[in-house]
Amino acid sequence: MLSRMVGDPKDLSDLRRIEANVRFTCRFYGHEWDVDREVLTRQLLAAGRSTEWTQIARGMTCAKPRCASTAIWAKPMPFGQRPPNAKVRMGPLDRKLLAAALAVLDEAAGRSGKGKVADQPVRLALLVVHRYLRDPGLVTAYWEAASQGEDRPGVSCHLPFRHIEERLVRQGYISTTRP
Repeated sequence: MLSRMVGDPKDLSDLRRIEANVRFTCRFYGHEWDVDREVLTRQLLAAGRSTEWTQIARGMTCAKPRCASTAIWAKPMPFGQRPPNAKVRMGPLDRKLLAAALAVLDEAAGRSGKGKVADQPVRLALLVVHRYLRDPGLVTAYWEAASQGEDRPGVSCHLPFRHIEERLVRQGYISTTRP
């Protein structure tokens, strides 16, 4: 079924080995939604519930508004197998991490007209953004613009940054772009 794993996991912590989140499916209407494994673990433990794989879907209701179905399936969804349009539910720490990454990219875009800005903070910020964006083309475009040196003074990261921001707004990860 999954690489490096035979059969279903025993516990949510087993998903760390295969870098997987959890995909829930409403058996009644077929709605699907992904939940980050760490966010789900924190929620279950805070509610005093078990993180054992056979127990995680018990007591859950469908995430779709106006659907009160409790017939929910759970399956591991490895990071590389998630479809590009799959959205991961974000906890407060995820929001802070994404906001910090966007702040780094915005600041680097401001400096990019004067020279190279392709450094470690930008690389790490792009890795964080890619987790939510799931579009390597936008991340690559930003990195290529950030890698341009003083020999191409007209090249900046402003346009790739705007595209990244707009895509995150469309996917619902951030609320609005700047004017």
